[in-house]
Amino acid sequence: MPKHLDIDDYLDSLAEPARGIGAQLRSLVDAALPDADAKLWHGHPVWMAGKKPLAGFKAYTAHVTFMIWNGSPIADDSARLEQGPHMATVKVRAAADIDRTTFAGWVRAAHAAGVVVETGPS
Repeated sequence: MPKHLDIDDYLDSLAEPARGIGAQLRSLVDAALPDADAKLWHGHPVWMAGKKPLAGFKAYTAHVTFMIWNGSPIADDSARLEQGPHMATVKVRAAADIDRTTFAGWVRAAHAAGVVVETGPS
């Protein structure tokens, strides 16, 4: 796995459409969580509140996975979130798949409810 210096470097390393998807997700989460610390965590962009991850994304060959820790209690009228024990995810295959209002709403709801998982020291 390549080491990246920062989120810009991570995004620059991606091929399209992942680069465009990542740029849109970054903009969306930056706006939804203006006080969060955006950084590379486990090799991909994650927005943190202290040591608690809030949201992030990771690029793969065929899609970009958007993640919300712990998104399971979030209402999802779109039925797009895949609920897991520690996070909810959605696979984004094209920038047009991103509904900014819905995605930002998920992030804000999870953060407002305080439904993030303690991860311990990083």
